[in-house]
Amino acid sequence: MSPIVHRSGSSVDTRVWADRLADLVLLSVDPSPDARLAAALDPECPAVILSRLVADDDPEVRAAAAAHAGLASRTMREVALYGDQEVCAALARNPSATTEAIETLSDHGDRIVRLAAARSPRMHGERLAVLAADDDAMVRAAARRSRTASARPRHR
Repeated sequence: MSPIVHRSGSSVDTRVWADRLADLVLLSVDPSPDARLAAALDPECPAVILSRLVADDDPEVRAAAAAHAGLASRTMREVALYGDQEVCAALARNPSATTEAIETLSDHGDRIVRLAAARSPRMHGERLAVLAADDDAMVRAAARRSRTASARPRHR
């Protein structure tokens, strides 16, 4: 097994990262939801820990893990298919969420999740048109705003 090398790759950085990883592992299995939340909110929390935290007993921990930029695409897919409303809404607001996950969330039974999906920059095309005809007025309005925004020319 190769050592974890972080940033510059020096042995000091490797030891610091290994210590940090050990801290995150301990936080992620701590009985306190606040400790697990701290792990989920850490910007350097690895995907393997986040994949466990999206299934945590505490809804705030689950939502924080789903909103994390480091969440693996496979985990995003599972959350989009099987997650509860809070976790799915957090995933839809995650700027790193995959297009596949956002499209799956656009079919969710909860209007808050569909609203978050309609607002995602990854939502476009046919799925956005479907949301523009949603039963919920807020979802329709968000989808129409997103369609208008995506139709604007982009300046460089």
